[in-house]
Order: sequence, then C-alpha cells, then structure tokens
Amino acid sequence: MPSSSWKHHPRYKIISFLTLCVEYSIMSRKRGKKMSSFPRVPPPDPAGFTGTRTSASLLDEILNGLDPGDISDQDEEESLQSRVFAVLSDSPGQEPEMEQAMELCREALESTGEEKQDLARRATEVCPDCTGAWLILAEECRKDDPGASLGLYHHGVRAAEQAIFEMLLRESAGYFTMIPKSHDYLEARFGLACAYAASGRKEEALSHMEALLMLDPRDGIGVRYPCISLLIELSRDQRAWDLLSAYTGDIFADHAYHRALLTFRRSGAGPESRSALMEAMKKNRHVVRFLTGDERVPSHFPDLYRPGDRTEAGQYVRGSAGAWRATPGAVEWLKDQTTNR
Repeated sequence: MPSSSWKHHPRYKIISFLTLCVEYSIMSRKRGKKMSSFPRVPPPDPAGFTGTRTSASLLDEILNGLDPGDISDQDEEESLQSRVFAVLSDSPGQEPEMEQAMELCREALESTGEEKQDLARRATEVCPDCTGAWLILAEECRKDDPGASLGLYHHGVRAAEQAIFEMLLRESAGYFTMIPKSHDYLEARFGLACAYAASGRKEEALSHMEALLMLDPRDGIGVRYPCISLLIELSRDQRAWDLLSAYTGDIFADHAYHRALLTFRRSGAGPESRSALMEAMKKNRHVVRFLTGDERVPSHFPDLYRPGDRTEAGQYVRGSAGAWRATPGAVEWLKDQTTNR
C-alpha cells in the first residue's frame, strides 16, 4: 500500500490514536512535578480502577520501533495487526467473555479456511469488542470481498480504540485534562452520572462520579458536590469526609453545608455541628430556608449564579436535599437552630 494512501486506510485510526496517547503520556511525565498542586483525592471505595499494565507501557509495546509513515507494504501492515492483537490479548483483568473470545482467536490463528473464519466469527459473537477476531475476518475476505473487509476493519478499529481508551482512563488520574477534547468526555460522563442518579440508580451514578474525580482531581465541572451527597445518602460517611477534606480551600456554600451535615451525623446536635452550620449560613442563608420549607425552591435556574444568592442555594438544595432527608433529625435540627437564632 503506498504511504500516501495510508491515511485513508481504516487502520490508520489505530495508529493515530495510539500515537496521540503516547505523546500525551510523555507530556504528562514532563509535567509530573506540577501534579503536586492537585487535590489529593482518596481512591474510590470500592476501587473503580482495577490493576492493569500502565497505558504507557502498553502503548510503547505496540508502537515499539514502528513509525506510521513507514508502513507501506503488506508485511509491515500485518506486523501491526499481530502486534495490536498480541498486546491486547495479553492484557490481564479481562472479562470472561473477552478471555473466551481470545481463546477462540488463538485457535483460529492455528486453523485455515472455513474453520478459521468460523472460529473468528464465534469470537465476535461471544465478545463484539474482540479486536483480533475482526482483524482475522477482515484479512480472510480482503482479496475476495474488499467492501466487506472494509466494514470488518472498521469494527476492529472501534474495538481497539475502546479497549485502549479504557486502559488509558485507568492510568490517567490527575492529568486526564491534558488530552485534547477531554472536557467533552468529562461533561458527557458527568451527564450520564446525573441521569443515573435522577433515575434512582445511585450506585452506578456514584461509580461514574468517583471515576471522574480520579481523572480530574481539580474538578473543574463540580462533580464533588453531588458525589458527596450520594455518599451521604448511601451512609458512606468516612468516604464523604475524605473527599470533603481533599478540597479544604473550597469557598462555595455546597462545601460548607456538606461539612455541617456530616458533622451533625457524627456528633449530633451539639456545639460542633452548630458551629459548622453557622459557618455555612455565612456562605448562604437561603439554603436553610429552602431545606426547612420556609421558602420554595425555584423551578428554574440560570446557568450562572453568584455565591450567596438564592440561585446558588437552589442549586445546592436541588442536588443535596436527599442527603439531608436521609439523615434522621437533620431537617428538624435546622428548624430548631434557626428558631433559636
């Protein structure tokens, strides 16, 4: 294949994606010292990231000695296929379906003709994300049916990108935002987490939120606030305290009211919890009125709000009222405190 037409080949997507990942990995190492200013977010409980080889070593293994610009003939192209297949098939921590599909691929590589295609086809049925199976099928029909081969290569590209991207996510905690367009990913996954929470699937929502905080400890989109609320609702107070402590410099009312609620859950209606509540009320006095029902929470909010105003309070209550209601006596305590005051 002429090098000038390589960019039009579907497998170029794998190379360009992996090259980007390697460049990002090198860049992140160079900026490692700057990581010290990031909040020290404690690991999720249970851990959301299982142990795998680091993305850097994985990508280096695939791309070792391989320059996309030099891939100009069938032998080197097939070398790439073998390298991607070998590395992905040797990655630990895979699902049983993937392991079964990989075993079928190994059998297919030792077979020929119809048996080879049948084994590879069975592998895609067991696990549609098995890259090796799609590549075997594509290679088998490339000469006789180029159109079908192109579609099979596309399946393989998507499966490889997904597998490698998932590994990249596991190992990119702290500097994920260096990856181009990472903000779109964070926003999309945060939206998914909020949708899970709204539908009552709180465990799934929490797992996404904790993963997002591991990827972006600076939390530019405010994931920590609904995450702490969910932790409180699920009675994981120590984890909520740990997460709260990772953002000690937070100036918003959400942080202060979460601290007041957690203090009440730990110490009851004593001077410590009262002091925490008074500090929170200095940040925004409207929150208590909304939580106790003295004021009605607005049904619509602007995209932007100022700290201390009703819109900030409404946003907090809309996302965190469940944590207060899940705490026996908390709302009544708020009413007593405001009455005495």
